[in-house]
Amino acid sequence: MEQALRKEEVKTGIANPIKKPRELPAEIPSSINPTLYKALWEILPEEHGATPLAKGGEHLVFEFVDPEDKSKHKNVVYKINFIDSLDVVDAARRGNLKEVDRIVRDMQQAMAKRESKLNEMRKYFGFSAVPVQYAAIKQLPVTPQIIEALKPRTQTGGLPKELPVWITVQRKVDLPPEDTHSINGYYPEANFKYKKGVHLAQAEEEYDAAHRTLTGPAQKFSGADRMLCLAMFPELKEVLVLAEANPAFRSKLEEFVHALIRYSQETGISLDLAGHENIVITKKGEAWQLKMMDALSARDIRLSQLLPVIEKMRTDKAIDRVDFIYAVNILNTIRLANALAGMLGMPDRISLPGLIEIPAEKWRLALGSYLR
Repeated sequence: MEQALRKEEVKTGIANPIKKPRELPAEIPSSINPTLYKALWEILPEEHGATPLAKGGEHLVFEFVDPEDKSKHKNVVYKINFIDSLDVVDAARRGNLKEVDRIVRDMQQAMAKRESKLNEMRKYFGFSAVPVQYAAIKQLPVTPQIIEALKPRTQTGGLPKELPVWITVQRKVDLPPEDTHSINGYYPEANFKYKKGVHLAQAEEEYDAAHRTLTGPAQKFSGADRMLCLAMFPELKEVLVLAEANPAFRSKLEEFVHALIRYSQETGISLDLAGHENIVITKKGEAWQLKMMDALSARDIRLSQLLPVIEKMRTDKAIDRVDFIYAVNILNTIRLANALAGMLGMPDRISLPGLIEIPAEKWRLALGSYLR
């Protein structure tokens, strides 16, 4: 699991090869945090070895230690977007420099899109809730530690000493565990691989009933509906118990759910609600705060991308790996948001044409086959 991070503002572009000595540019964009900008600028591959801290679903988190001042970057962490950067590694091993250049240009465009998405999110969730980050394409030394962290796909053989990778710099933030609550639910289709016999049959029945409730028209939830939602998303139990006991927390949670459903319906973007602590509500002083630590998927996933999959399911056509990636993420967003809204007694819902027409059993079998 990636540690909780607070990101700093994005500035895209390919960094020139790093040569010593070099000085920080005299003019730093006013929107950039100077301390973090300096931290990223000062990464010197010939002096600084990257130490991996954690690996999540899309990023490798690491830090740099300045041998002359070990306290210099102690509150700063760096992240490699390895989903895109691994393509650079593969192309470099094949000696295809034109392909490396193309991938770098694609990463530049993806950075610009990500910055735009973050700005759009701030309009819905508030500036303080949405992470700020500073990112660039940097020449990073290919160290054994980094390659080891990226296994099993990558090996060191045939690679140059440095490669251009997508790096984001951001501050560390310590979230008090006793007052930090993750708002997430992992893909429920993955649960079946751990169940057998009567337990499997019960889980399948609960899944089908919950899916129908969460993809159908908005309705007032009964006690049975709540139990079904918690069977599908057991991760929500903690936050819902707290919401019932703490009015201030409940108010912040309802504010988030309303913004999430509005954001999803109006922008069409499907956020990543599966990862633990991608989105948290944490207490600072006496106030509860929303922190969307890592809510954007590395891929551009939109609600509309489920529509072709719905059509395939309707006509009994097989879905492929790409269909699965879209479907499992989008369905998770829709059902989790609607579960939260229903259990909080809110009328808000995310809806998608034709979704309710596909039997729950079809989704369970099709998506479960990829997750088992």
